[in-house]
Amino acid sequence: MSLIWGILAAAAAVMDWLALYFHWNKINRITKPAVIVFFLLLGWQISAWQGALVWFGLALLASLAGDVFLLLPERYFFGGLVSFLIAHVFFLIGFNQDASPLTGISFILAASVGIAAGMAMRNLLAALPSGSRQSERRWVIIYLCVLTLMWLSATLTLTNPAWQGPPSWLAAGGAILFTLSDLLLAYNRYVKKYARGQLVVRILYHLGQAGILAGALLRWG
Repeated sequence: MSLIWGILAAAAAVMDWLALYFHWNKINRITKPAVIVFFLLLGWQISAWQGALVWFGLALLASLAGDVFLLLPERYFFGGLVSFLIAHVFFLIGFNQDASPLTGISFILAASVGIAAGMAMRNLLAALPSGSRQSERRWVIIYLCVLTLMWLSATLTLTNPAWQGPPSWLAAGGAILFTLSDLLLAYNRYVKKYARGQLVVRILYHLGQAGILAGALLRWG
């Protein structure tokens, strides 16, 4: 049964990408949340979201809420931002169930993440709204800080013996893709509109969620 949910999630993701590319808006309203629903069912089938995996299940639920908000008119964007902020907090808690040892490699990884995130944040801050939209600016800054911590926590699984091998590679890779998705969405909104930017954001998002979920299920499932 778990294989079926995985196949359905992959099929829904591909259909969602096609719906975005060809502007099939009615289909997109179904396929976008369907991907996360199938991920949730997959996780439930394998683990019933028990133990540390509950945090990843909650993160997917918050992501599902965020997906729905972002399908609604523009005035609901803030709801989507807060939903994904909560999702990253849950991911952050999940990745930190096992403390990562302090090593030279972990320090280098942390420094690399910090430098990359700092450069991206600097460019975004210059373009973020001010004045009457100052509140949105503050929330985006908070979001970027939490996103960076989630990315860092996932990356440090590479040096954590509890996450050896494929689980850490999948989790770290998924977190990078998820981070790129969020950063591109922000750039697309505040800095410059990219051709097919929304499609690239969605592809990175789905692959990122799949990587994190696969890593977590291999670690605890």
